[in-house]
Amino acid sequence: MTLQDFFHFKLLHIGGLQIMVYHILALVALLVGTRFILFLMKRIIKRQIELSAMDSGRALAFYQLAKYIVIIAAIIYGFELVGVHVTLLLAGSAALLVGLGLGIQQQFNDLVSGFLLLFEGTVSVGDIIEIDGLVGKITEINMRTSEVITRSRRYYYHSS
Repeated sequence: MTLQDFFHFKLLHIGGLQIMVYHILALVALLVGTRFILFLMKRIIKRQIELSAMDSGRALAFYQLAKYIVIIAAIIYGFELVGVHVTLLLAGSAALLVGLGLGIQQQFNDLVSGFLLLFEGTVSVGDIIEIDGLVGKITEINMRTSEVITRSRRYYYHSS
């Protein structure tokens, strides 16, 4: 068995989709590459914050948005890599996505609120806030939730 035969060895065959050893290796390489790109992006942004060239809240907001874009691009590329055509998948699931959209309106509302918090800069990491009588310091702001630590060192995740 040659190396080329090993890479083209079929692990799984479903309909017209064939998963081979090189697909698995390429997906692992894609995962490692994506994590490396995210690591580099975070280091660059932290360096910019240390040099005082960027506001830390806005820099972290930019990183969160870029992180989601990179992850979505990696997922789409991963599907295409294995032979699943994303355009056909999206077209076929349009009705399902409409129904799903109606069911997750509150999560979408939280997501939009998270975008506004991240980009307006009204609340940033390090701010002291009070929510429903709970006083704490914001340690992380994400798209849907924010992490708050109280004086008693308890962590709370609050919807944006």
